[in-house]
Amino acid sequence: MAHSIVRLLFLSDIFCLICLSESYDASANAVNAGQSLSAITNVFVREIPTVLTNLSSRNCSGVSACEASAVCLNDTISSVRDYEAGKVYARQMFYSFGEISPEAEFTLNYKFLGNFDLCRDADPKKDGGLFSSKYCLMTMQSTSRGRMEVGVCFPNSCTDGDIAFIIFQATAIANVTSDGVAAEVSCAREYPYYYGAVIALFLCIILGIVLLLATSYDVWLKRYHVTSATSRVKTHDGQTNTGANQTNDLNSRCVHGIRVISCMWIILGHTYQYTGRYGPDNPNYILDVVLNRLSAQIYLNGYLAVDTFFVIGGMLVTYITLKHLDRNDGKLNWLLFLFHRVWRLTPVYMFVLMLWSTLVIHTGIGPRWHQLEYGITACQQYWWTNLLYINNFLHYLSQCMPWTWYLALDMQFHIVAPLFLITLHKRWKWGIGILASFCLISIITTATISSIIGHSADLMTTPYNNKVIYNPIGGWLYDKPYYRIQAYVVGIVLGFILYKTKNKNIEINKYVNVVLWMASVAAGLIIVLGLYSTTQGHLLPQAVAVLYVTFSKLVYGSAVAWVIFACHKGYGGPINQVLSWKLWIPLSRLTYCVYLIHPVMISTHNAKREVLMHYTDEEMIYFYIGVVSLSYMAAIALSLCIELPLAEVEKTILKKFTKKPKTSQKKPEVFYL
Repeated sequence: MAHSIVRLLFLSDIFCLICLSESYDASANAVNAGQSLSAITNVFVREIPTVLTNLSSRNCSGVSACEASAVCLNDTISSVRDYEAGKVYARQMFYSFGEISPEAEFTLNYKFLGNFDLCRDADPKKDGGLFSSKYCLMTMQSTSRGRMEVGVCFPNSCTDGDIAFIIFQATAIANVTSDGVAAEVSCAREYPYYYGAVIALFLCIILGIVLLLATSYDVWLKRYHVTSATSRVKTHDGQTNTGANQTNDLNSRCVHGIRVISCMWIILGHTYQYTGRYGPDNPNYILDVVLNRLSAQIYLNGYLAVDTFFVIGGMLVTYITLKHLDRNDGKLNWLLFLFHRVWRLTPVYMFVLMLWSTLVIHTGIGPRWHQLEYGITACQQYWWTNLLYINNFLHYLSQCMPWTWYLALDMQFHIVAPLFLITLHKRWKWGIGILASFCLISIITTATISSIIGHSADLMTTPYNNKVIYNPIGGWLYDKPYYRIQAYVVGIVLGFILYKTKNKNIEINKYVNVVLWMASVAAGLIIVLGLYSTTQGHLLPQAVAVLYVTFSKLVYGSAVAWVIFACHKGYGGPINQVLSWKLWIPLSRLTYCVYLIHPVMISTHNAKREVLMHYTDEEMIYFYIGVVSLSYMAAIALSLCIELPLAEVEKTILKKFTKKPKTSQKKPEVFYL
């Protein structure tokens, strides 16, 4: 009986894992870490059987009495007795526990999920029981080993707190609490539809009905050859509102290719990052082999792709706006300039946020599905920071949809852009001076913070000092405008140069062209691959790290700017041909929606995964291709249902506030999409 209780709870294996992570001395009755796993397990077998017996003998009537309900204890003991009697459901519960394997010492895998479906399929009521079974994920946090996870199967009468309390009592009896062990239990459950989810579902239904009616009406118009006056989406200045027209106005399609490749780079980085959080079953292979490859720097530094978008954004908004100012005697409704950007970003953004914070939790279930609650809770509390585009400052450690810090920066840069654009148009030397001043302020601020905080070059690994409380995700710099604005400034300067040379042929000596391309490629590679030694545990001298952190955005942005300039002016050669491939154009138009939705696709899949992934390069390739494909499919739906219809709504609104152009000549779209 006692042995069955131990096997049912499976706590003995958890405790022996903690033992393996420590070096116990004789004075503490410690177990020699060199002993076999089975020998260490026996140490705890003698202690744990008394846990349920001691708790049950108190005749607890509720949580307040002994922090474990009597009904939970009684049902658990009943399941143990039924296991001894050979009942099917009890054996299913028993064998669904995550079993810590001896090779954990070598694979460094301390996550044992057990059999999720087997636990949930167990049906005690068929054998006359009064309870059902439920799967729970038990997390043990050890100060010496770190995070360990084990799947357990308990009666549904036990709450998360009941199970956690039983585990805590077992650790106390087994005398392993000296390691700072903390147990946390989260059980798989069906989530009720609160008012937020009901409202979101209602809005989705209304949206579906409206889209169905609108589509039917459009089909009717085409069938009866009725020409719609609003068949083309236009903005207040009369130009078709598509990213393609903006880029074609630059006489170069290379921007589309750069956008798509950068977006896929971001997805690659997030695929590795988010999947790594859930832990493969062979982390030793990742630590010893994968991360030691030079190629690992490509996905570890995927965040640099965001700076590519800042360069492109600054370039387009500058080039297109300055051309508009030329054609309209320097006049532009700057309120509409900002309104367009808000309208462009916010509806789709808030729609995805609504889905993430209300409905996504109801779309599945899995061993780690409860971990999605953390993000949902952050959204329910701090969604307004996203709406105001200040989530990179307020509550940035608990951001709702943490990947949206980029959108906050994009809006913040767009708000200050008129200062640059007006001065560049009226007195371009003053404008260049202001841009240089902003860049200099960014350099000084970044260097100062990096020096004081002691940031490593990648902002992630061990800092150089502990003078200030360290934020392991680089929150002092990573998502702040004073750090990222250098790439945006480079983009504005590029846009100004293209504007000034729009009708001119630039003659570049072929040798100079080769040298500039080599310098650009070398600069990019240094920024992307230059931290290889840091990931190997060999920190750069702090002065070098400060230089890297301070100038990496400027150098990388300049490398991207040269690629765009060279391709635009006819010096891109085969690179321009690849980047200007026509297939990039439709994919480029989906970039914004893909950026918003792809972390949702990755997170939900990993939370639902019932077995740990075994890392291989082939496995990650298949997974990555799946993420990209599903993200673009979801982006198509978002674009068709939200983005494009609202572009038509914007056109209707703006028609009431603007006059038609005096000439029929097409004019470029003023606002960067």
